[in-house]
Amino acid sequence: MLEVREQTRLSWRRMLAICADSLAYRLFRSLVTVGIIVLAIAFLGQILFDGYFGRALRNSVDAEARAATADARFLRRAGFVETPEKLARAWASLRPEDADFQNLRRWLGGTPAETESLVASCARLDAFFRFLDRLPAGKRSLLVGELDGWASLDRLQDDAARAEFLARLARMKSLRPPGGEAGVVALARAWPALSSQILRAREGYRETVDAIAARCGADGLNAALGAALRANRERELFDELARLGFEVAPSEVAWIARSRRQGQETDWAVGFLKAPELRAAWYREFQSNLNPFDALDVCARSASRVKWIQKNLSSENAARFDDGRFLAAARAHRERSALLHSQQALLNRYGATERFSEKTLWLIVVSLLVCVVGITNAMLMSVLERFKEIATMKCLGARNQTIAFLFILESAAMGVAGGFLGLGIGAGIALVRQTWEFGGRLFANFPWADALVASALCLGCSILLAAIAAIYPAGVAARMAPMEAMRVD
Repeated sequence: MLEVREQTRLSWRRMLAICADSLAYRLFRSLVTVGIIVLAIAFLGQILFDGYFGRALRNSVDAEARAATADARFLRRAGFVETPEKLARAWASLRPEDADFQNLRRWLGGTPAETESLVASCARLDAFFRFLDRLPAGKRSLLVGELDGWASLDRLQDDAARAEFLARLARMKSLRPPGGEAGVVALARAWPALSSQILRAREGYRETVDAIAARCGADGLNAALGAALRANRERELFDELARLGFEVAPSEVAWIARSRRQGQETDWAVGFLKAPELRAAWYREFQSNLNPFDALDVCARSASRVKWIQKNLSSENAARFDDGRFLAAARAHRERSALLHSQQALLNRYGATERFSEKTLWLIVVSLLVCVVGITNAMLMSVLERFKEIATMKCLGARNQTIAFLFILESAAMGVAGGFLGLGIGAGIALVRQTWEFGGRLFANFPWADALVASALCLGCSILLAAIAAIYPAGVAARMAPMEAMRVD
């Protein structure tokens, strides 16, 4: 009678030892497989870390730039009424605790609940305008022609025009407006009442701006702000503006005062650079016309140039010249210019959203698929090389599940090694690139949480992809008949 014994169950320790021996014995093939994983994870990590670092930099630099240009922004807002579309988009992000929310409530002449409702409607409107802004020129032309966002919604009030818009949108399968077609229909139906509210609030805004202009007189708000700062009475000026219907948050008042004083220092320095005797000396010395702001950049890098300027000024101007103050103003101007340049560069590169673009996501998916194919091919070659080894283990009592698990475990181990190496390379490339372009600003507000998320995603993807890629080769090895494998040369 034939006795069939139960197959042996290997311990975790023994299976790990077998995997380690296999990887060491086939070191070159293992390194190739790890290299495939490293390249894929380094690419993924570079994209993730570059995106997270860049967006953190963009937000940090944007906040600094807004503080540095607070005076110019305040003067524009308090002295000029934007188009209804721009105002609606600006109101879309207001919160009840914001000073501008209280201003909007006064301009609208409504209750806080009505103002919150208007802000929510403006947020939906802004989402629709963003959808139109992102459209390629051809598709936008088919949908709304040459109309802007505001005029396009006016056009959608016509039933035939709305039906045509929806029909063309339905044929563009890759486009999905906020809320889908139902969202477009709902926005079009609510548009008459919403546009009326926006125009009413804009008219209240215009009345406030007119009242501010009347209070400041012929010299204007710019001169009134400068006089208040020189007398250290800026708080009184802003209290008066609040009574006229234009409230400014205390934190923004501090930004406005600081940026305006910096602007006054720049104007003081530029005043010397416009002196006729200095312009003539500059041309004789450097064979170029003197541009005051370019000259400030040069002076910020070279204290000797400041001494040269002082030496070539007339005696009257030289008596008023302070080289330390001039150098400080030049360096502050250079820092502000670099900040604004960085703000624009980051905005152009990363946009205004916190999400990755569809193109970037497709690149990530394709790179990971290539990684899976490469690992699968390497593991299949490993199975073909180990026919006799697999057959011997089966003859000695190894279970099919054990054979399959050994290959998956071996691939996952290579995924761990490749994941850590790829993570380090990808993060390093992104860190060096951002530091090279934008200096140490990244470390001032380092996105630790996002960096941990990116690290977890990279390591998780490397292990998961390696394990998934090994499923088919492991199945081939597990289904192998021992006697067939033993006959392979």
